[in-house]
Amino acid sequence: SCKGALELAQSGMPDLLLVDYDLNDIFDGIELSSEMKKIWGNEPQIALVTAQQNPALKQRAKENNMTFLVKPAKPAALRALMMQ
Repeated sequence: SCKGALELAQSGMPDLLLVDYDLNDIFDGIELSSEMKKIWGNEPQIALVTAQQNPALKQRAKENNMTFLVKPAKPAALRALMMQ
C-alpha cells in the first residue's frame, strides 16, 4: 500500500527505487515517488514500471527524473539500471 511504502521510506533512502505506475491506491507511482522524495529530502534513481505505452505518461516520468520501463521489463534493462 502507499501508506506502507511511505512508512517504510522513513527508514532510509534506497539506491534504486522501482515503482509501478498503476498502484490502485491513493497515489499513482509518480505521485508516490514524489512523496517519498519529500521524506528523504533527496532523490534516488527511480524507475517507473508500467504496462502502459502512453507517450504522455513517458513524458511525465521524464519530467519527474524517472527512467520509464514497459512491462515486462527486460532483465538487461534492470541490470543496466542497477549498474548506474
